[in-house]
Amino acid sequence: KWQEKLPLEKLTTVSEKIRVLIDTDGDGVADTSEIFAEKFDDLLDGTAAGIMAFEGKIYFACIPNIWMIEDVDGDLKSDKREVLQDGFGVRVSFSGHDLNGFALGPDGRLYTTIGDRGFSFTTKEGLEYKYPNQGAILRFEPDGSKMEVVHTGLRNPKEIAFDQFGTGITVDNNSDQGDRARVVFMLEGADSGWRMGHQVLHSFHKTAGIPNKPINQWMQEKMWEPKNDSQPGHIVPPMLNLTSGPSGLAFYPGTGFGLGCKDQFLICDYRGGAAASGIWKFSIKDEGAGFAVDNSGKFNWGVAATDIEWGYDGKLYVSDFVSGWQSHNAGRVYTLEEQNPGKTVAEFLAEFDFATATPRSLSGLLGHADQRIRLRAQLQLASLPEGLPILTAASNQKINYLERLHGIWGLGIMARKGNTMAANILARQLPNDDPRIRAQVTQALGEAPLETADILLPVLTDGSPRVRALAAIAVGRIGDSAALPSILEMIQFNGNNDPVLRHSGVMALVGIANEQEIANLISHESEAVRHAAVIALRRKGSPKVISFLGDTSLQVSNDAIRAIHDTQIEKARPILAALLDDESIGTPQRPVSRMILRRLIHTAYRIPNEQNLLRVIKAAVNPLFPIEERKEAMRLLSMWENPHVVDQSLGYHSPLSPRDPAIMMKVLGEHISLLLDGGQEIFGDAMKLALRYGIQHEGLDSGSLTRIIRDHQTDGKTRAGALDLFLKGNPENAEEILSEAARSKNEELAAKALQLGSERNPASTLAALKGALKSDRISMRQMAWGIIGELPSEHAVPLIREGLLDLRDGKGNRATGLDLLIAARKREEKSIKSALSDYEASLPKDDPLAVWQTSLAGGDANRGFKVFQTHAAAQCMRCHRHEPGHSEGGEAGPNLMGVALRQDAKGLLESLILPHAKIADGFGVAEVKLKNGKSKSGTIIASTGEHLDLKESESAIWRINFSDLAETPQPVSAMPAMGQILTPYETRDVIAWLLTLTKPNSEKPAPYEAKELSLADSKKIDEKEKRNEAPAHLKTQTDQTVSENNEIDPAVMELGKAQYNLCLGCHGPTGQGMPNVGPPLAKSEWVAGPVENLIGIQLRGLQGAITVNGQDYQFAAPMVAMGAGQPDENIAAVLTYIRNSFGNSASAVTPEMVANYKEINKEVLSKVPPPMLNVKDLIDPFTKPIGVDGTPVISDAPAPAIPEIPSTGLGVSTTGMIIFLLIAGLTGVGLLRMKTVNKEG
Repeated sequence: KWQEKLPLEKLTTVSEKIRVLIDTDGDGVADTSEIFAEKFDDLLDGTAAGIMAFEGKIYFACIPNIWMIEDVDGDLKSDKREVLQDGFGVRVSFSGHDLNGFALGPDGRLYTTIGDRGFSFTTKEGLEYKYPNQGAILRFEPDGSKMEVVHTGLRNPKEIAFDQFGTGITVDNNSDQGDRARVVFMLEGADSGWRMGHQVLHSFHKTAGIPNKPINQWMQEKMWEPKNDSQPGHIVPPMLNLTSGPSGLAFYPGTGFGLGCKDQFLICDYRGGAAASGIWKFSIKDEGAGFAVDNSGKFNWGVAATDIEWGYDGKLYVSDFVSGWQSHNAGRVYTLEEQNPGKTVAEFLAEFDFATATPRSLSGLLGHADQRIRLRAQLQLASLPEGLPILTAASNQKINYLERLHGIWGLGIMARKGNTMAANILARQLPNDDPRIRAQVTQALGEAPLETADILLPVLTDGSPRVRALAAIAVGRIGDSAALPSILEMIQFNGNNDPVLRHSGVMALVGIANEQEIANLISHESEAVRHAAVIALRRKGSPKVISFLGDTSLQVSNDAIRAIHDTQIEKARPILAALLDDESIGTPQRPVSRMILRRLIHTAYRIPNEQNLLRVIKAAVNPLFPIEERKEAMRLLSMWENPHVVDQSLGYHSPLSPRDPAIMMKVLGEHISLLLDGGQEIFGDAMKLALRYGIQHEGLDSGSLTRIIRDHQTDGKTRAGALDLFLKGNPENAEEILSEAARSKNEELAAKALQLGSERNPASTLAALKGALKSDRISMRQMAWGIIGELPSEHAVPLIREGLLDLRDGKGNRATGLDLLIAARKREEKSIKSALSDYEASLPKDDPLAVWQTSLAGGDANRGFKVFQTHAAAQCMRCHRHEPGHSEGGEAGPNLMGVALRQDAKGLLESLILPHAKIADGFGVAEVKLKNGKSKSGTIIASTGEHLDLKESESAIWRINFSDLAETPQPVSAMPAMGQILTPYETRDVIAWLLTLTKPNSEKPAPYEAKELSLADSKKIDEKEKRNEAPAHLKTQTDQTVSENNEIDPAVMELGKAQYNLCLGCHGPTGQGMPNVGPPLAKSEWVAGPVENLIGIQLRGLQGAITVNGQDYQFAAPMVAMGAGQPDENIAAVLTYIRNSFGNSASAVTPEMVANYKEINKEVLSKVPPPMLNVKDLIDPFTKPIGVDGTPVISDAPAPAIPEIPSTGLGVSTTGMIIFLLIAGLTGVGLLRMKTVNKEG
């Protein structure tokens, strides 16, 4: 399936690779690389995304597997590999929502995260975990045993990191629907609320069978925000909304580079390009039973950082993806380091072996300044019998606080593994003045071999909320049912105020009480206890939750509704549906939100019987309900007989069997009057239902329908529906009513009349259509062209041909030009094809946007806004906002507020089709070359007629005079060209919407001070920072066919050069290609190869990966069919130009070749738009050369082998994502050292 879009071999021919970067000469720069492991190329293998070296093992996350890899003989090549766990990535989601990085926890276990591709697996111990639609934090022992899920309900948490006090933090990505990323602290059993269905309802609602974007829980119930009253009770809210594209995460280990980040978390914020990306810093503080973010701010900005890590050499390593969302080979790694850093951890590790160290020497390291050394010493001691007294002493001393914590953690590991003496020692430390110590001891005891929870019961009343929370979770783990009264007291004391304590109480209930015991809490006096009971029953999937539906507390009742519907407790669904019979629903006595009401309506819809069908009908006419939910009920009625496979309230695949239409006919027949009397908002849909099922009603006779059609007070949709239903009866006065309706001032009615009239009698409708073409209403004229395009030839040809001639001569209406062209392209008549060719030939050859000019006017702004919000491929909101603040959209691109004040329609079109032509200040990355041969790279944040301001880093902003520039810089934008992503109609609508954004942007750029950079004081560039020269040209057989005397008309080259302006943004002014945007054309085998390839790409576009000179390229967006609508001369000229520029030399492409290609491929080119090409569709450039005369030269000679070509940047030739393996000497593999690429930054 789908192999025509992506052949299976494309999924298996390229392997993920683990590379070791090596500094052979000790200068701090990696100069060679070795492939440590590869062959991760199974059909299901995804993107390599996480790696960690520990105890001589390499842990590697490559969905669907977590691997453990070893280098036994120390040759930097893997010798052994083992899948520790499979079963990850059981569904499709956005790219990158896979397994992620690893972290070593203070408990000695490895922690990892996964995005919402979900998982379903059985552990080595036989435990099953099924979370197919959400991300999570997991942990396991280093040998892969005891894999368990810790925290769920995450969307795409890229990494987890632990602070010096053992608190696990992750930062979860936002979903591009107006929410923001979230800083989350790890809590055992916690649910952060995300489900993939939320994304489906936003981004893929049309695929799910919903025409217009519906509401979803994530946004309606504000689940992404910190604690608020709209949230369901089963989630633990985030601490703070911070970043827009969180990626790599690390915590300062205590030594190494620490300028401005000591005791801080650093989080990479990748937003698609360097200008809007960077690194944040933040710390955390206690707040209630949880934590709050403290002191957040920017650490380093203007770098497309994707990962960050402190190396054992004292440097801070940053991976820079450069730009875009697809894989490419322009990535790099750089480091930050302090002057005179002192002895590094790496130097210490070179002299110290943990495995052979004495317990006494390990004891001295528990108080080491570096967290990694402390933890390694702790783990080694916890593995030794002699370690018990040392860890005990450390946990009791009060001189070094961190040493004390490591002592407790070490004892906790021993207790978890069955050491009762360690458990007893921990228990004696519960009475302690320090709440953090009590918390850590309590947490450790929860995994100790305790038969009862007696020792923890007093802790449930501890003065610290966090200690109480951890005690409740520990009690739940132990499973002591005798603790139930104490747990209920704790929950009641919290009073539903702290969501962390509520969650902890729920975890305890789940662990110590059965379903009936929890259900019995319905009579408990405390609302908080009843609320916790509902959430506990939800976790158990128990139908006994129905007891709480009638609770006097809205919080309790609503969470019972959520539990049944959202977790699909089918046995409880009939009782839930019956709530619609409660006449107080929707009144002040029992208010309901839209989302709660939608759950009730969908619950009734999913039960296929008369009683629940009637409930949906009554919901559609209930005046107490919001009109949006009444219309939703009508929509469900329209599809009741054949339900969609997706539960459209949740976004889950949850198919229902087809229903008996006799049930609908019976119930609808008995109650059609309810719907017909339900108001104008639903009357039209009610008529359609009656028509579909043949329901007779006095309100639907011809006289009644005629009155509705003629009623100017009735809305157009209802009148149009009445006309449709009226004509089904074939009345004698049909033509009279049709003619009258076609002249109506109501647009919906007139359009419907023209459509129905053209179907019944095209000749009699022709006059009305001609009148519609002259209407002062644009939509009427557009609709008329759509109808005319389907008329018989004798009626359509004269009108379309005349319209094309007017359009050619500039007399046509721009607002309807696109509709005319679409109508014309559907026709096969020669006269229309000739007129269409004349129009296309009239377009200015020097204007690359000319072919798009019919999208400049006539769009629908409302539809355009929907494209901005929900287009799954364009994903505009992922990068752009259109309002102040952060309420809607991303920040990778400029805020669109006031864009209509800055650009006209053509300027907006250029921004969509040629996003690299003009880039907004602050969003374009460029290399600025000076006349003295030196250069600077950074983001152009301002430009005047005399100078530009270049932001090289947060602390280095340069003002450079244009008179000092060797050439005009060509900034690169992360925005893909929209020409092949959006249809011409969608483009027109988006432009119409953008033109409504006239409110000025009140946000002012942050002030900055730029330093003058002149030729005299610019510094020399370190040769090691220069990019490698372009690889040598691979000579193809085509080169041999090019005659030395091959002369090309200079005029053709000039025209081609002008046309190439359209290509600059993706391929660069010298054909060098732009990172993550377009491949190189310079010395490319494809450019010099068969011209059929190049013509085809011009006319159909190209999608997917392509290899050029041995390098693989995969881009953020496909190449647009730039030649579509262009004259053959223009296409031939630009191809001739690129084949004889940038070091290329090949035969000319002639207009005749283009015309010949069009003739041969006329069937596929007639499709609108033509299907895009993949590389598999192209002719191999090494096997089928083109002669000077333009005819293919067939050769039986084998294609030459493609040699290995070194890439630019790191000198690493890769085809998948590069995984940089930062390995310390303690792993037995080697030590990586690298130097800062830009020392000044």
